[in-house]
Amino acid sequence: MKISFFIKFFTTILMLLFLAIGTMVYQAFGIQNDIVLSENHRHHSLLLAGQLFQSSEDLTRMARTYVTTGNPAYKQYFFEILDIREGVKPRPQNYSATYWHLRAAGKNSISGHGKAVPLLEMMDSEGFSEEEIALMQEAKANSDELTKLEKQAIAALSGLYDDGRGNLTVHGAPDREFAIGLLFGERYIAGKAAIMAPIQQFTELLDMRTRARINDELTRLHRQILLVMVFIIIALLALVVTIFYMRRTILRPLVQLRGQAIQLTQGDYAARCDIDTENELAELGNTFNSMASAIERDVTARKLGEESMRQATMVFENSSEAMMVASADNIIISINPAFTRVTGYTPDEVVGKDPGILDSGLHDEFFFQAMRTSLEATGHWEGEITGRRKNAEIYFEWRKVNAIYDEEGSVHRWITLFSDITLKKKSDELIWEQANFDPLTSLPNRYMFHNRLEQEIKKANRAGSSIALILLDLDHFKEVNDTYGHNIGDLLLKEAAWRLSSCVRGIDTVARLGGDEFTVILGGLNNTISINRVVRDILHEMAEPFRLGNEVAYVSASIGVTFYPQDANDIEALVRNGDQAMYAAKNQGRNCASYFTRTLHEAAQTRMRLASDLRGALAGGQFQLHYQPILELATGTVHKAEALLRWHHPKLGLVNPADFISIAEETRMIVDIGDWVFRTAVQQAKDWRMSHCAEFQISINTSPVQYRKDVDLHETWLEYLQELELPGQSVVIEITEGLLMDASPAVTSKFLAFRNAGLQISMDDFGTGYSSLGYLKRFDIDYLKIDQSFVQSLAPESNDLALCEAIIVMAHKLGIKVIAEGIETEAQRDLLALSGCDYGQGNLFSKPVPADEFENLIKR
Repeated sequence: MKISFFIKFFTTILMLLFLAIGTMVYQAFGIQNDIVLSENHRHHSLLLAGQLFQSSEDLTRMARTYVTTGNPAYKQYFFEILDIREGVKPRPQNYSATYWHLRAAGKNSISGHGKAVPLLEMMDSEGFSEEEIALMQEAKANSDELTKLEKQAIAALSGLYDDGRGNLTVHGAPDREFAIGLLFGERYIAGKAAIMAPIQQFTELLDMRTRARINDELTRLHRQILLVMVFIIIALLALVVTIFYMRRTILRPLVQLRGQAIQLTQGDYAARCDIDTENELAELGNTFNSMASAIERDVTARKLGEESMRQATMVFENSSEAMMVASADNIIISINPAFTRVTGYTPDEVVGKDPGILDSGLHDEFFFQAMRTSLEATGHWEGEITGRRKNAEIYFEWRKVNAIYDEEGSVHRWITLFSDITLKKKSDELIWEQANFDPLTSLPNRYMFHNRLEQEIKKANRAGSSIALILLDLDHFKEVNDTYGHNIGDLLLKEAAWRLSSCVRGIDTVARLGGDEFTVILGGLNNTISINRVVRDILHEMAEPFRLGNEVAYVSASIGVTFYPQDANDIEALVRNGDQAMYAAKNQGRNCASYFTRTLHEAAQTRMRLASDLRGALAGGQFQLHYQPILELATGTVHKAEALLRWHHPKLGLVNPADFISIAEETRMIVDIGDWVFRTAVQQAKDWRMSHCAEFQISINTSPVQYRKDVDLHETWLEYLQELELPGQSVVIEITEGLLMDASPAVTSKFLAFRNAGLQISMDDFGTGYSSLGYLKRFDIDYLKIDQSFVQSLAPESNDLALCEAIIVMAHKLGIKVIAEGIETEAQRDLLALSGCDYGQGNLFSKPVPADEFENLIKR
């Protein structure tokens, strides 16, 4: 079957089915509308019947209320209700509420709500059957009979009676009992029942008629729905048959034809279609097969001719290296795409021209002469050369040139291959720069510094000259970082590098070793005197304010200077000497320079040996605590002592604490040593509280290192106090003013823990640092210890005495007791006592002594 005929046939059948379904659906909606009309008719009929019954009830209520109360309003309501039912007066919107409407309206007329239509006339217009009309007429007649009794009762109350012919014209005395007897008697009650019976029969008859009609309509509706379903099923079956037919006769051949067409486009020229239908697709398949056969024959012939050409050009076109073919007389014949990517020249712009179009002009004639010599001798040249792109940009390339000879041995073609190595060279330069220069200041880094210093040493050895090596460290740089942030710190380092470079010659080397540490290499020196000027310039430049954006920072420099070959013969020793000299400058107060001497070297060696020996001192039991009494100046009693650490070196004997405490702090060994001091002193405090005084108190010195956030000894100390059953008041923790400058949470939390446990805090060496009353108040200090430098020169009317008196008065105002250190004479003691100082400590009373000697001192 032809596809066109099938489509017309199927379309016609489908349109007829849709037309039949639409007609039946329309009829079904008509049936549904008839059912709704039947329900509405029943509802309206029941409303009319209800109005007849309701009006009879309203008339009874008005008549009875009137004869019992005598209120004329109810008589008026009675006749108005009767007029509405009989069509004399207009009807209200809701007849069942006529009484309440009349009552609300009062004396006003109720016209305007609707037409004046008798109730029976409305029933006739509703379309009742004859039997239904007869029943409603019977009910209406019975209601009218009852109305006559109601009228007689109303008239009797006015003195009017029936004349025997139905007229209320006989006059007499008003008789309420007679009227009530008429409205409440058996005759009246029987009349009420006679009204309801026909209405009930009407309702039953109406329900039967409505139900029968709805059932008939529902039967018709179900029949219509069944027919619609049948036609829908027929339409679906027709659709299924159509889909099956189209899949077999149309879609399957189309899929086959599409697949073969795809194979053909992908190069499978043997693709053929085998369509077994008898429609237009079979003809299309035959046409496709003929076309495929013709293409296959043509492609096979072309492949044979193009294969050799493709293989020859494949490498040329797809090479990642730029390629250029020139004739024997050096004229460009062809280029590949990589050539265009590298140089920017298209084939139209270079073919037929000399390759010299790529020359950068940066090579001299000797370079090209060497290239031509190599090509003439070997037919090959390879090397790095600079070229110029079309946009005049200079680039670096690695070029290879080879000669192609003909059968006679003469040059037939010049084949040139080259690749762009510009990025590689820049990358190599960047790597070299990153490896040798500081990225922040662009100064040589530590690696380049060592290379430069090595070269300068070689030059000095050849020339017999000297080298000055300057090591420089910025003072207070950490405070700049902490105050203004690292961005400002970086700006300061850049400015410092620039200032440092401006102080030396252009041939000198300025390098950054890391952090805030710089170095300067001054080579080719015939004498060392000129170095003083350079050092002074550097100190002056570094002391000038650093204006960094909106901030101003103040730093200085500590400089160490050493010479080659006077101080050392190798790089490592030379750098070490400069480092020692620089630290000597820092110890001298900073912002100064120090030259390396043998004394510095020997001091550094001694310090290293002490640091090494200090590591085994604690385990070897070489430490001992001495105790110096603290007297109450007013009474001369001793209830306090300060524990002082002593190191008995097995070879050096007693080592001065000033020589090893700083080493212990730098190496963090002070943490373990301080823990030993605390436990030993606390144990001694317990013994003396039991043997000498129950309130005895020992002061223990602590180091700022012990309050760092990674050190957590205070908890174990408090646990040890609990283990010994000692109160916190038995211990005073001595701190320095510098520690209070560190307001970090780690320090504050440890002080708070000590305070909560009852330990007291004493500030040692008060007046020698950056004292702040705010810190005294914040950390709740218990004792201030006046430094011995103020006590040693005490004399009447002296400045030191005035300072001591000021400190004592200030401390007492803050609730802090005062201890004076370094009391050597009785005059000093007396002046301090007169000034109100609480406690005194010094050699006048006793030097620091071991525990057993201290016990004897207490007894004396």
